[in-house]
Parts: sequence; C-alpha cells; structure tokens
Amino acid sequence: MQKFATLFFIVFTLPFAARAQSDLKIGQWKTFIPYHFGTYVTQSAEKIYYTTEGSIVVVDKTDRSLSFLDKSQGLTEVTMGPIKYNPSNKTLLITYDDSNIDLVKPDGSVMNIGDIKDNDNIIGDKAIYNIYFNNQIAYLSCGFGVVQLDMASGDFISTTFTQTKVSAATLFNNQLYAATDKGVFAVSLDPNVNIADFNNWKLLGKAQSLPNGYISHAVAVFNNALYFDVSDALYYLNNGSAVKVYNESGFGIGFLSAEGAHLLAGFVCQNDCNGKVLIFNADQTYKNSAIGCVNRPAYAVEDEKGKIWYADGFDAFRHEENPTDAYCATQNFPNGSPITATSSDLALSAGGNLYAAYGGLKSNLSDQFSSQGFGSYFDGAWHNHNSSNAADKIMRDSNAFQDCYRVAVNPFTQKVYIGTFTGGLLQMTDEKIDKVYNYSNSALQRANGDPTHVRVGGLAFDGDGNLWVANNIALNPVVVLKKDGTWKTMQRVENTSLYQVVVDSAGYKWFITSDGLLVYDSGKSVDDLSDDRSHFFSAGSFPGEFAGAVTNALAVDVEGRIWVGTSAGALTFDCGSDPFASGCGANRIISQLDGISEYLLRQKNVLCIAIDGANRKWFGTSSGLFVQSPDGTTEVAKFNTQNSPLLSDVVTSLAINQKTGQVYVGTDKGLMVYQSDALAGGDVNRDTAFVFPNPVRPGYNGPIAIRGLARNADVKITDVNGRLVFETTALGGQAIWYGKDFSGRKVAPGVYLVFAANTQNPDASDAIVTKVLFMD
Repeated sequence: MQKFATLFFIVFTLPFAARAQSDLKIGQWKTFIPYHFGTYVTQSAEKIYYTTEGSIVVVDKTDRSLSFLDKSQGLTEVTMGPIKYNPSNKTLLITYDDSNIDLVKPDGSVMNIGDIKDNDNIIGDKAIYNIYFNNQIAYLSCGFGVVQLDMASGDFISTTFTQTKVSAATLFNNQLYAATDKGVFAVSLDPNVNIADFNNWKLLGKAQSLPNGYISHAVAVFNNALYFDVSDALYYLNNGSAVKVYNESGFGIGFLSAEGAHLLAGFVCQNDCNGKVLIFNADQTYKNSAIGCVNRPAYAVEDEKGKIWYADGFDAFRHEENPTDAYCATQNFPNGSPITATSSDLALSAGGNLYAAYGGLKSNLSDQFSSQGFGSYFDGAWHNHNSSNAADKIMRDSNAFQDCYRVAVNPFTQKVYIGTFTGGLLQMTDEKIDKVYNYSNSALQRANGDPTHVRVGGLAFDGDGNLWVANNIALNPVVVLKKDGTWKTMQRVENTSLYQVVVDSAGYKWFITSDGLLVYDSGKSVDDLSDDRSHFFSAGSFPGEFAGAVTNALAVDVEGRIWVGTSAGALTFDCGSDPFASGCGANRIISQLDGISEYLLRQKNVLCIAIDGANRKWFGTSSGLFVQSPDGTTEVAKFNTQNSPLLSDVVTSLAINQKTGQVYVGTDKGLMVYQSDALAGGDVNRDTAFVFPNPVRPGYNGPIAIRGLARNADVKITDVNGRLVFETTALGGQAIWYGKDFSGRKVAPGVYLVFAANTQNPDASDAIVTKVLFMD
C-alpha cells in the first residue's frame, strides 16, 4: 500500500528560532523534537542527512544551514532506523523501527511503503538493518532476509528468506553478499540463478580460510576489494582467500562505510566504554578518528571533499574536515531543543513561557532515576536545566534535578516550581534556580520507608498564591509553601500516597492517590488547622466498570467542575459547592463518540486533561487525543497518528495557552503544539477586539478569526446596510468565520460589521465590536 503526501523543505539561517516564531494557522501543528545528536547519517551531493530522536536534520554542506523533516511536514512516522540517499534518482529512503518505509522524492512528495510492516506472514524479526543501492534498486537487509525494492515504482522485486538475521549486503563482481548471524553468504546475479531461493546462496567458509561458526555484521566494497567482519575482526577477500586486516580485544565491528576515499570501520566497545572509528587507507594503514568525534558510533560517511560526518551518541553534530584533523568539529543548533522526547508535566507562565518536566515515573509509580531535568521555552529558544549545566557546584553534585516530575508557575510572581521525585522542590526566578527545598529547610519530609528521597507528587497554586504540595508518602503529605515564603504542614490525611493536585473554584484541594481521590478543605485560614477536614474517595467506590480503576489525571473546568481521568475512561465530580456533602461522588458521562452513545472514553486510559478557553475538555490518552464539548457529551475532535501529524498515540501531558489558543501536547515520542480555534474570553467584549486577517485579500479561503470577545458571545455579521450574512457563537473569546454567507457562498467585496452579544451579562446590549474589509 502506497500513499503520497507533500513534504516542504524549509531552510533557515537560524533554524530553530525561525521555526518556533512562525505563526501557526488554525489547525496547524509544530513539533519540538530533540535535535542533539545524530543516530544515523547519509549524504547527497549537497546535503548531509542526520536522523535524530524523531526527525531528520538536513545540513547544507556549503553554508552549514539547517532544515528539518518530521511527521508534521509529511513523514509517516517518528522512530527511525537506517536512512540512505540514492543519488541515481535523488530519493531519500527512510526506514522506521516497525519496518515502515518512506521514499522522499525530489519534488518533496513522500511515498509510503508499508508492505513489510503490514505483512503478517513474516514471523519474528522484521527490522531493516541496512540499505544498499544499485542504481534505482534498493537492497534491504532485514531480520528475516534480503529484500529488493524498486525505488521508482515502490514495488518489491524479490525476497530471500534466510532464516537468520541479515545485517548488511553489497554487490561485488556480479555477486550479492550478505553479512548474517551465520556468516557471509554470496549468490550469483546471473539471470539464470534464483536469488530468492536461499539454497542457491553459498557460505564463505573453509574454502576462503574462514573459521566455522563465525558471525558477521558488516560488508562493504573498498578499493575494489570486499571487506567484512568475522566474529569482531576485520577481513578482506584477496584472490578468493579471507585475510585478517585488524582486530582488537573488547571491540566488535558495528559498521563499514566506503563512500569516499577511505574505508570507515566503526567499532563498538563490548564493555560499555567508548567506541572508535578507524579510517583505513587503500594500503590498509589506518588512523583513529579525530579527538572528540566518537563516543557511541552508529555510522559515518566521507563526502567528496574528504570530510567525515559522524552519527554518534556525543552531543552536537560532528565532523572532521579531513582525515588529518586532530580534533573534531561540531555543530549545535543555535536555539537548542528539548533534551528528551518525553515530558511528564507541562505548565505555562502568564507571558506564554512553556516549562516541561522531563522526568516522570515508571508504570508502577516508582522513580526512573532520570537526570535530564526540565526545559523552558520562550522567545523562540529552548533552555535545558539539569545537573550538567547548573551554575552552582552544589547543584551539579546533588540529586536536585533527578526525576523532575511536576511543574507549576506562580500566577502572581511568575516564579517557577519544579517538583522532583527524589530531591524535593526547585524554585526558579528569572530562569535561574535560586532555591532547593527539601527536608532540611522546609515542611517537606522524607518518604516514609525511603529516607534518601523527598518526593513531590503534585503542585498547584490557590487563588491567594499559596503553593500546595503533594509530599508523596510522607507522614504528613499535605504541605503548603505560603505566599509569604513560609511553610505550613497540614493535618494528617487518610492516604499518604499523593500525586497530582488541583484547586477548585471554591478553594478545595483535590489530590490523586494511589487508589482514588482525596479532597482537602483548609477552612478559613491556612494557618488555622482546627476547621480543616479531608475526605477520601476510594476508586472502589467509582461507578460500574470504573470501580478500582487507576486514577491518572485531574482538571478543574471554567465552571468549577472536577474532571477525572482514569485507566477506564473519564468521570466527573459535580458536587456543587460542597464535596463533603452526603452523596457526593464520581459520575459517568454519556457521550457521543464516533456516532455511538457510550460512557465518556470508556475503556480508554486517560493520562492527562486540559481545559481550553471555550471550556472544552482535551483528554490525552494512550490511544490518542480527544476533544469534547464543555459538558463532555459530544465529540468535537479526535487526533491520532493515523489522521494527524500527532507523533504518538500516547499523550502524557497537556497545557493550553488561553491567550493564543495553542495546545501543547506531550507524547512519549516528542512534544508538539497545535493551534486550536478557542481562546479565553472575558466577562465583556474588549474595546480592542479585532479581526485577523483584515483586510481579507482576494483568493483567501481560510479561517477569519474574531478575537477579544466575551466568553461564548453570540456573534452576528452584517453588511453595511444591516443585512445579516452570518452568525455563530464564540469559542471562548474567539469566533471563526470563513467569509461565507448562510448559503455557503463567499461574500462580496466590501465592509462588514461584527456585532457581539455578551451571554455572560444579560444586561449588556449588542454592540459593534469591529469591522472587516473584503478586498476586490
């Protein structure tokens, strides 16, 4: 099965900044994927192509400018295997971990080939390990054998099932050679020989002076000779006999690359030390790669000018200008990128700065011992914060950044707080960590039974600027950092295994527990504990099939309603102003999903929830992203990897910028932002309400946004004579019009008036809030 999609190549002098600052149109996506090092590399005459942790970075050989290819621009998937550029038809072949294939054509279109991925008759390892080209024919080395692919048509020509893993293949002297787990095999390319029949292949063995039972991982042709590895040693074929060239104890060959004037042999350390790349001359003398080029070598290529480009676990993109260089040259991205693809929590400041916690927990809610810290994104640039770049030596030497799990921004001071599952709470002011709170200087306590950890499971600010902290499995797990900077320990509660916390419109604090929910009432004053109370809602008391479900997420909507995400779907707590009242409990919502009435997201694992400016509910699940109407009964939209650029169906975190309508979506394969059509609206229409674009130029057929409206305002659009041409209801503080009248016809050129009725204030009258001009 094949499909074509348009892929746009955009090159920037300052790539990440330009890309981040570009305005998104409604319905568009943008990715924030780690671009820190290359996991594989290939080249054309003009470009170097690096795979990274979910995308391809393209480096111009001449001016070092960068461009990006990822799923938001037309690629089919995210997690990539080997890639290879075919100069004969100027096509980039991309493989993915699940054996899917994309061909990026010279015109930017993408042909997807899913035959191997979708073939249920292939049992076992279907991975693609290596690519070799002979004109427009690609030889794919796979876990089950060798496949020939016609790059022009996208059709498979033949498949040889080898019953063993094939790591690499090449052509030499009219024979096809394959490096396998059972040695190197060869077959004649004579038209009378059926290469699909593995019985016709011959093992290079005793006749070539090779030992019995050897394993081979790489094969290449260099200086008109066949080179390959034999159980970790490098050999070449000389007049029909295999001759050892190099071996070193503790190292095995990972790849051979022979695109330039030298043979590049990548060696992997078998004891978790640094690997190496040896650069062989035609006479088999060699040198090591330049200092700083190699850590965990994955592949390397030499270009036509003698520059060697390395795909390696080292940070930055590395190359040496020529094989005589002493030190490696590096290229970083001017404005950085996230340090990892995953994010356990997202938060936004009032100014729109994004903060992402990189840590998270394992599926059993234990710590991951992640040292990646957290990231911040503002002014078009990413900033990563962890022990490796901490300014304070004590911070670098401590576990303060380990397992950064939760993040919250003070709405009054804009200070940022990062809760870790190991070392307590970090405070950041003006992008600098200026305080670390733990058991020695705050009300935070060590985990009961685990004195080496101070666990923060949740963070939330109340309306007064107090920070409520879920101090996971502490003896007194509910603590508060008050707005005056002092700490307070609250009453002991029934369940100490506390995680996410939210504060509702009445000031009640809701905590996720290991087996349900806890609501805490701090009474009239945080300092007075005499009127405090708490109540535990056991997951066993949840209705129907939700009984005993794992509670994953909480959110408070615009009307103060509590929404709960569980492993069995979504619930609500709608207890009015008193969750302690008799009969208060979880309720199921009947919703229309795909035209079928069903309990809201039934049997879907809901991992996170966010509320947009129109009070719509965004549910991140392990099977995609779902958008529901304000009451949850109607499906507004559904995004997954099949119908959108979403990087993964596992959505782990969400945050919505209410001023811009941008929805930040964290997945297990990368962070994205989606431009939605809803903005937060105020109680009244703003004097500064405006229309964009305005004027509307001829030929424009996209959405016309009317911003600055009261929440859910009734909007009417008339011509200058007062004739009504369109009406709608604002999504939060924004209404969308496509420039058409009630019959679906585009309106005539001229001036149109926008009236907005304030539904939040019945006494407010209709008023002209703005005008829009359609040009002739």
